[in-house]
Amino acid sequence: MPAWNLSMRCRMARRWLAWNDHGIFDSAGRLVEVQSVGRDISDRVLAEQARIEAEKLLAEREAQFRAIAEGVPLPITISAIEGPEILFVNEPARKTLGIEVGQIGAEATATWEDLSRRDDLLRLLLRDGIVDAFEAGMTNMQGSRMDTLVSARLITQAGRSAMLAAVTDITRQREAEAEIARQRETLYQSEKLSALGSLLAGVAHELNNPLSVVIGYSSMLKEFSTDKATVGRADKIHAAAERCSRIVRTFLAMARKKPPTRGAVDINEVVVASLELAAYSLRSAGVEIRTELAEPLPNIWGDRDQLHQVITNLVVNAQQALLQVPHPRRLTIVTTGDGDAVEVVVADNGPGMPETVRARAFEPFYTTKMAGEGTGVGLSVCQGIVTAHDGSIQLDSTQGGGARFTVRLPSGKAETAPAPEAAGRAPPAPSAARILVVDDDADIASMIAEMLRRDGHDVTIADDANAALKAVRDEGIDLLISDIRMPGLDGPGLYRALAQLRPGLANRLLFVTGDTLAPEIDRFIGETGAPVIEKPLDPQTFRRLVMERLRAMETSAMEEVKA
Repeated sequence: MPAWNLSMRCRMARRWLAWNDHGIFDSAGRLVEVQSVGRDISDRVLAEQARIEAEKLLAEREAQFRAIAEGVPLPITISAIEGPEILFVNEPARKTLGIEVGQIGAEATATWEDLSRRDDLLRLLLRDGIVDAFEAGMTNMQGSRMDTLVSARLITQAGRSAMLAAVTDITRQREAEAEIARQRETLYQSEKLSALGSLLAGVAHELNNPLSVVIGYSSMLKEFSTDKATVGRADKIHAAAERCSRIVRTFLAMARKKPPTRGAVDINEVVVASLELAAYSLRSAGVEIRTELAEPLPNIWGDRDQLHQVITNLVVNAQQALLQVPHPRRLTIVTTGDGDAVEVVVADNGPGMPETVRARAFEPFYTTKMAGEGTGVGLSVCQGIVTAHDGSIQLDSTQGGGARFTVRLPSGKAETAPAPEAAGRAPPAPSAARILVVDDDADIASMIAEMLRRDGHDVTIADDANAALKAVRDEGIDLLISDIRMPGLDGPGLYRALAQLRPGLANRLLFVTGDTLAPEIDRFIGETGAPVIEKPLDPQTFRRLVMERLRAMETSAMEEVKA
């Protein structure tokens, strides 16, 4: 007879019995007896029921986990620690990281940029069982690098130790942080330049006054001395002072914030000025300088200060690059012209650039320098300036082969004033004038007075603006030559006081200054249109401008009389 099971309660507890029945038959084949043997299988049944319940619960939990994991927008993976082997991935993990279930070994870890980072993560996970915000680089489906944060838990999956990991892509966050850091550094550099500009304004004023005296007296000594040796010495003094003057003007041009002003520019002069500015750093770095400046070159129609910034930046970049290589260190600058354009080539025998760096050299804020050494805006600004001048800048460089920058600019189309011989007879010199010189620096005032007296003018000196106003009341003055920055009543104050005292005399002011960086001075000059000569004064240029000013006033007076 077949076996059968019987469930029964015994003392309030359900038990399961398994029965085997055996029939006893007589000779005629009739059933005369049934023998039954029962076994208690309660433990087995309960275990089976528990297994079914556990499997059902596990299936429910797996379904819940999958629903949650698939609903989370982050890549989630489960990977066996030994192997390794991918045991589970959600859809974002497939689409972002390209991971699939069943991947084993190297294929399972291919998304990690650095496997040592995965080893570090596993070491922490096995020690603590939980890891949060672990930074690691990974590669996405497109092969691009990702900055990620990994949160991991140590679990058991199918009887194997496994890592449950959620991956957060923080690439944009890191890029934003890097951009903020670059902008902060740029702002810091801008503030430093602003502070430098204020410092330069004061330094320039203090330097330009004594430089004007040295240049002025050495020039007069050259002009009026009859001793050749004295003339030669004066010429050397004048040349040295002129060099200092050019360096000061270059610093001022770089620090001055003003709209671009286009004019005829001799690019060879710009190159020489840039090399003079960087002369000390190049010499101290042991850089050999070679120049091949073609002459004559057509002028460029552009902003001299901006073009100076371009050449200076290329020279400084070359000097910094050459510090990375042993001697000999060479910097070569070549200028050429073909009629329609002028080219400037700045080349060095430094370390050069790999393709990855060269391709991004002109990107804003891209730099390979250490923090604090550069902002990565130099070449970008150079490219912007050159492009604004309708030119081009190209970089040729290979790693270990130096760098070569070629700047090509269209030649200027500016009309040039005819030479005096071509323009006919030069206009007559103005008659002797009564000139008042106003300057708190006695040496400057004396030098200007001496130059003008040699031209036949009657010159009076006032050591401040108040003394000048008194002189104007007491004497007839044809022209006032005044410093702008003076203690007490300054140049703009004198201009306004004259406009009230004698309105016509305010138009007879000629200002000299060693400081055009101060915003209030720049604003005053822009609003009034007052003529200004910058220090240090070149005697020939200064005397010519005074003569032109007097001639213009005489012409204006004659026209008023005719009217």
